[in-house]
Amino acid sequence: MSAPQLNASEIEQQLLVITQSFLVECERYKSAEKLTLQTDLTREAGVDSLGRVELFHRFEQVFGIMLSQDLMVGGKCLADFVPHILTAKPQKCLSPIDVPVNTLDKIADHQLPTLTEGFLHLSEKVPEQVQTQMFIDGLQEPLTYQNMRLHAEKICGFLQSEGIQPGDTVAIMLPSCKEFFYTFLGIQLAGAVPVPIYPPLRPEMIEEYALREAKILESAGVRILITFDRAQKLSNMLGILIHTLRQVVNVSDVLKTDFTAKIHKNTPDSPGLIQYTSGSTSLPKGVLLKHGNLVANIHAIKETIKLNHTDMGITWLPLYHDMGLIGNWLNSMYHGIPIVVMSPLDFLVRPESWLWAIHHFRGTLSAAPNFAYELCIKKIPDDRLQGLDLSSWRLAFNGAEAVRPNTLRNFYQRFSPFGLSDTSIFPVYGLAENCVALTAPKVGSQYVTDKIDKNVFEIERVATPAKEGAPFLEFVNCGEVIVDHLIRVVNSAGAICPDRVIGTLQFSGPSQMAGYYNNDAATQKCLTEDGWIDTGDLAYLVKGSLYIVGRLKDIIIKAGRNYYPEEIEDIVSNVRGVRKGCIVAFSVQNEQLGTEQMVIVAESRVKHGAQKRKIANEIMNKVTIALGIAPDDIIVARPKSVPKTSSGKLQRAKCKQWYVDGDLGKRRLPIVAQIIKIWAKTVSIRLRQCVRCFASVVYTLYANILVACAGILFAISSMILPKSLNIRFIKSWLKFNLLILGISPQFTAPKEWPKGILVSNHQSYIDAAVLYSILPSNVEFVGKSGLQKVPILHYICRKIGVHFVDREHAGKSLTDLKHIEGSNQSLLFFPEGTFGPQKGVLPFKMGAFEVAAKSSQDIIPIALYDTREVLRGGKWLMWPHRIKVELFNPVVVTSSEWSDLLQAEKHVRKLISEAVNEPLLP
Repeated sequence: MSAPQLNASEIEQQLLVITQSFLVECERYKSAEKLTLQTDLTREAGVDSLGRVELFHRFEQVFGIMLSQDLMVGGKCLADFVPHILTAKPQKCLSPIDVPVNTLDKIADHQLPTLTEGFLHLSEKVPEQVQTQMFIDGLQEPLTYQNMRLHAEKICGFLQSEGIQPGDTVAIMLPSCKEFFYTFLGIQLAGAVPVPIYPPLRPEMIEEYALREAKILESAGVRILITFDRAQKLSNMLGILIHTLRQVVNVSDVLKTDFTAKIHKNTPDSPGLIQYTSGSTSLPKGVLLKHGNLVANIHAIKETIKLNHTDMGITWLPLYHDMGLIGNWLNSMYHGIPIVVMSPLDFLVRPESWLWAIHHFRGTLSAAPNFAYELCIKKIPDDRLQGLDLSSWRLAFNGAEAVRPNTLRNFYQRFSPFGLSDTSIFPVYGLAENCVALTAPKVGSQYVTDKIDKNVFEIERVATPAKEGAPFLEFVNCGEVIVDHLIRVVNSAGAICPDRVIGTLQFSGPSQMAGYYNNDAATQKCLTEDGWIDTGDLAYLVKGSLYIVGRLKDIIIKAGRNYYPEEIEDIVSNVRGVRKGCIVAFSVQNEQLGTEQMVIVAESRVKHGAQKRKIANEIMNKVTIALGIAPDDIIVARPKSVPKTSSGKLQRAKCKQWYVDGDLGKRRLPIVAQIIKIWAKTVSIRLRQCVRCFASVVYTLYANILVACAGILFAISSMILPKSLNIRFIKSWLKFNLLILGISPQFTAPKEWPKGILVSNHQSYIDAAVLYSILPSNVEFVGKSGLQKVPILHYICRKIGVHFVDREHAGKSLTDLKHIEGSNQSLLFFPEGTFGPQKGVLPFKMGAFEVAAKSSQDIIPIALYDTREVLRGGKWLMWPHRIKVELFNPVVVTSSEWSDLLQAEKHVRKLISEAVNEPLLP
């Protein structure tokens, strides 16, 4: 029956019947009884996001229509659906498809070293070329290179007007939409670093989402968050939780601005992206990828898959995920290949929409995790595939999670009648720490699986080919390493494993990450002594081809055998009543027995104790028969008990922690209560911030009064006291002032001060005062000539022997340095010349090193710690903080040759950077 044949009251009645039936299936009997057209489906009826998708799908099936994904997300009650159903298009109604045509006669095979240069090059060469075709809810919108550049420059100009500097981090909380591309490119054009985070998708988990995203934003030191209408209120709450976040802005408001953009010249060493890992095994970590890393991976992908100008990309993957962002969009954007971008919700609600997009747009390249292929196999009715043609699909990438042999077989078997080639099935392996791609099969080859002897594998950790009829395990060949990269499998001692011996996978190459952002401990943990990165994945090699076995952290060792959770979870998934994809197996240490215990958590919709016990018994029997050993504990949990990442991966480590802490299966608070809890936390934080702000104002006024009094005293002392006595007086008074301000520096003076040119990093306005209070009287300061514009300050500086250098005019600067070279005193330089609010050591100017070389003196490095925390650049409020000063051994400048000066500069700058644990800024 189609919607136009029904009136509003008939539609209302059918909606009630469908929804009541669904609630009864879910054993929500009370909700079914109380259901009305005005019942809030999430808050009152308890329909979670997955249940909403299923219900939405049933509405479409019954009424034979297509509904918009906005309604699926935003429809609060059944009454909201009625007007849309009355006017909805028939299910197979689709607007004419506009297929983007590539105007390049060959792939853009440029060797430009950064993403921004690649984008700018194509925006000038082929401005009218459609790069991204938005295809959401059946509606199309082409985005040309020219269009994307115009809007990206608006974002860039806005960020620069707000004081965003190269190297600053800017978060993007946007769904799959054209504004995401504008924002991402705009951030990079400003030289800043995009930090994509996923928007809130599951209302029932809003509190957990808010706390997780707050940790990510805090970890990344994000200064501006760009978001959209629906997430604005939540984003504002997050802004209160993060002290570095200065502003939360709506992308639509930003695009209305008209600031002039000054495009920053990025280099291969410029940070290009911070990609937060999914957190499937641990807390999320920010993978810092430089432009050079990203371009190297993109070039390697091009060579591996033999990318050409006739290719057409199709993707529904979220843009905050490495496979969707780097593997699909950035790869196509850089090489000038058109790509069709769908919404993840389009796919989740109607999996067939992905395949039909490939059909209509003649897609050649499309990627998805294993679960997406399973969804297509099991959830698409045959009648929705009539006329489908997949013969254009050159490569169907399967990656981002464990690739299942049965999935490859079943997907090919189901869709080969529709033109899918057996050489299109393309299992791959990659990880965020290498941008996205690491291994892939040879193009044109059929996929390969390996059946190995189960017993030998579990006892000896060797992948011996299984004999016919013997128990076996099967793994998928994920191909060979991409060009210019290396992989190896090592044992626990670090020795390289022979073929077919299980070990830990490590890799090296130009795509490997610069490190985990602001997390040196995690970076060092995954790095080997020779600079390779340890993936934490167990694997084996066969003639260079990679087979992934599982995660090292997830392995279960029991009775001398090695068990892998994926195998156990596959066994349990065949138990009737268990929710597939919602099963976790892990081990916990039993301290009393001194052994590990196997625990299985399986979700089920059954509620009664007898039914749960029946399911648990069946799980026990199946696992015991299959593995020859019984699980120690089986929990049949209610739906949504097993934690997952935003991309649908099981979080075994988190589930284990919940089990150990006794939190597994605890009911979450109602959505309203979660929002109130977040609101209460933000109010509490805001109150603390107000109290601190008031205290900071008082402290700053107090400090300024001391500064004013000191200035008057110093001016008077400079007039009436001899120079040597005046200097001692000023040093003593500064020490006293720093002491009563609570920022007296921690410093151990040497028994004998070395003679030479001192150079220090520059963090704050108070640096000079701190150093002047502790350095010996024979050290004279070198300052910028701008200080001479402040009369009293200029007078005091002149009296105590400060030397001024004009840094704005090259000729005057050289003259000033020549004059300084004749001084017999030790000199102190701030070679950065300035400072900013962000952490990091700026490039050094060479004056101090030239003076040292020409006066035959050594360079004496000084490190200033945390003066920025007292008074940050661009701020006027102060706050007491413990500070420290450290003196290093002299560094010899061998000659005044430029190469020798540069070598000394690099050495000293790196020494100070490592000492204060701040990055080297470009």
